[in-house]
Amino acid sequence: MTTENKELLSRMIVKEFNEIDFSMDYIYGKSSKLINLSLELGLTDLAQQLESDRLIY
Repeated sequence: MTTENKELLSRMIVKEFNEIDFSMDYIYGKSSKLINLSLELGLTDLAQQLESDRLIY
């Protein structure tokens, strides 16, 4: 995967993550799905950042 594609996917994942209603995330688990997707795509730094951000909410 090219660097450009990784950056694009990262931006898309972050956008989706930022739109999550964390008061309902325990039902839908969208944040976990996005973190797992990041890991599957090899975006480990992004996954760690999302995990950290999720703990804040």
